[in-house]
Amino acid sequence: MRPASEAEAYVRAVIGRVTARAPDAFGPDEDLARAVGLDSLSLLQVVAEVEEAYDVRIPDGEMDRLRTLRDFLAQVQRGD
Repeated sequence: MRPASEAEAYVRAVIGRVTARAPDAFGPDEDLARAVGLDSLSLLQVVAEVEEAYDVRIPDGEMDRLRTLRDFLAQVQRGD
């Protein structure tokens, strides 16, 4: 498993690329839909990349709860 700081940098980069925003355009607790326009399709793209990179499975029922960077990082840590 990658260190937490690396996980944050990776997830930030993926969100930034998918939403065409700078990886530092949002804080760890900001709502990603409001801060960078993360919509449901973009969310699926980010989830798929995070699942593959960290060999974790984010259940479909949990995706609605992924609103912030901190939410994503908590899912990655649960997969440890």
